[in-house]
Amino acid sequence: MSYIKDKILVKRKLCYKYWPEERYEIRFKDIAESLNEDLQPDDIIDIENDPGYYSENNSWDPCTRLTIYREELETDEEYNERESEWNKILEDGKKRRYESYLKLKQEFEPND
Repeated sequence: MSYIKDKILVKRKLCYKYWPEERYEIRFKDIAESLNEDLQPDDIIDIENDPGYYSENNSWDPCTRLTIYREELETDEEYNERESEWNKILEDGKKRRYESYLKLKQEFEPND
């Protein structure tokens, strides 16, 4: 019996770009240089500015990370893998519940 009915959307990384400084403006040409395909209206652009951190014990320099994702329907292989993992989790839960049941039954049943 399968509890997974439909395929889900999966975020796939299309592009990743790193700059070793904080950037507040990113030009489209910087994105286009790293991108192997055209952007689509539903693509997700994630820009992360890290201002850096400085202390006596731990420090890192400021940086900017740009990642572009596209949501796509999962493949048949991904669906089957997710389904088998979910079924394994369900079977493991059933086994643990049965073991708990046997312990409780032994504890609370009257001894003859």
